[in-house]
Parts: sequence; C-alpha cells; structure tokens
Amino acid sequence: MLPIYKAHKWFITRGDLDYTALWILVAATPLAEIEVTHAGLLADREVLPQAMALNPTFFRMVYADLLNTPKTRANVNAALEAADQYLSTRATTLFKSILDHLREVGEARSCREIEDHFTRSVGVGGVSTACEYLADRGLIGKASLQARLTKKSNV
Repeated sequence: MLPIYKAHKWFITRGDLDYTALWILVAATPLAEIEVTHAGLLADREVLPQAMALNPTFFRMVYADLLNTPKTRANVNAALEAADQYLSTRATTLFKSILDHLREVGEARSCREIEDHFTRSVGVGGVSTACEYLADRGLIGKASLQARLTKKSNV
C-alpha cells in the first residue's frame, strides 16, 4: 500500500497534515475495493459509498472526516492508525497468493523473480511493494541474493 507508506512519510518526516490526509484519501479507494470485494460484492466506480455502507465507522475516519472536518494531528494520526490496522488484520488474506508462492518455492527469491512469476502467471505487477509491506509486518523475511548471469551460473 504505497499511499499509506507515503502518508506515514509525510506525517513523520514533515508533520504535514494536509499532505498526509491527501495520501490517506488516495488510499481510501483501494481500501474500499477491499471492503466491498471481501463482502462478496462487485466493486464499481462508486466504491466509496458502497464501502461506507458496509463499514461506516472506518470509512468515516479515513475518508469523510478527512474531507469534511479540520485536520488535526489527532484525527490524521487516528486515520493513519486505522488504515494500518485495517490492512494488518487482512494481510494474510490479501496477500495469500504471495505467501503461498514463497512457501511453495521454499527458498529466498529476488524481487525480480517474484515480479516475473506474478506477471507471467496472473498478470499482476507491483508485487515487490506488497513484499515490502509483508516484510515490514514480519510476515516474510528479507534476504540479499547474488545476481546471476543465468539461472545456473555461479557468477
């Protein structure tokens, strides 16, 4: 969730409440898509109102309140923490295919190998960002791997 990382960056390093809120609002649509699809519904163009109906407390905090109330350090921080908690409780479900793949291969893989696998097999890119998130949460580990000229080379 790159927008949530950006929100943290602006909140921690600059203390910029407006820009932090902007990044949380950018994350609101993907979070709404998660909520709606998790409920077994089809996420359409108007996914935020759908999500507001399903989980009003959460989406009021990360969406409506950030739009309609003055931004304070407390309410922006609360929205950021709520988004973190929301993703954290759903991480093993959201990233199940990544976790399953890494468990299946049984050894460290480079970001490039993981990206290539998911691009080829399911047409999904940007998986390395998800891996960073999973590593930050302690669900997977990070390892340095030597680059190889070919799959079987020692160089």
